[in-house]
Amino acid sequence: MGTTIHLAVEELRGGSHLLLFPEGTRSHPLPIGTIRGSIALIAKQAHVPIQTILITADSPFLGKGWPFFRKPAMPIHYRIEIGRRFDPPTDVRRTIVELETYFHSALTGNPLPPNVASAAADELE
Repeated sequence: MGTTIHLAVEELRGGSHLLLFPEGTRSHPLPIGTIRGSIALIAKQAHVPIQTILITADSPFLGKGWPFFRKPAMPIHYRIEIGRRFDPPTDVRRTIVELETYFHSALTGNPLPPNVASAAADELE
């Protein structure tokens, strides 16, 4: 287990909260990119649930491809909502598939085809 993951696990075991962006970056392609395995690995090792939070905006400001010096149209409206809570993982690969499927469905209203979600989990093997 890497040092960063080890430190995160120790903090969670000590009662701290940890905010992770499961893609490791801003969403690309939209609505969500490939979820990295670290989120499920950390939760599994610490034996803690994963609480999802959905953050959406009516502007592409701060997204990938937004020019650094370009001023956005104002006002920008953000929406933050508590999403689904996942039990502490026992299977990292399965958890990644479940997270990708959940996020895609929650952000688009459409289910994610199983072969698309499982492709990301295959990268963990």
